[in-house]
Amino acid sequence: MSALHWICALTLALVCCLSAQPVKRNAGMKTEILKDLEYFKIIAVKNCSNETSPLYSPSEIHEDCLHSALNCTIEELNVLADNCDTKETPADNLVFTDLKNGLEDMLEDLPSSTSKCPCEEFDTKDFKQFLENIKDLVQRLP
Repeated sequence: MSALHWICALTLALVCCLSAQPVKRNAGMKTEILKDLEYFKIIAVKNCSNETSPLYSPSEIHEDCLHSALNCTIEELNVLADNCDTKETPADNLVFTDLKNGLEDMLEDLPSSTSKCPCEEFDTKDFKQFLENIKDLVQRLP
C-alpha cells in the first residue's frame, strides 16, 4: 500500500508541475534592471561631467531592431562606465555589473534583429538622456 501512495503522490506532483503556468522571467528581470539603472544614474551623475562625450542612444526603435538597439546600449554603457569612473568603489562596480549582466540576459532572450540597425545610425545624446533612453528601451522589451 505504501508504494501505491508514493506512485499517486509522484503522479499528482508531475501533473501539477506540467500544468503550472511558466514563470514570467522577464517581468522580474525588468524590475531588477530598472532598479539597478536608478542606482547607476546616481553614480553616473556623481562621477560624470557634462563634457562627457555623447553616446549612441537608441530611441524610437522599430520592433525588428530591438536586439541591435539593446546590443548598442550595452556597448555604449561600457564606454560611459570607462569614461566616468563609475566602477570606482566595489559597491559602484557591483551596481554596474548587475545592470550590464541584466541587460545581457535580456539580449540573449531577444530574437536577432531582422534589419540592419547599426549603432552608428542612432542619434547621439548626453549621458543623462542616454540613461533615460535605457529605461524606455527596457520597458519596451518583451
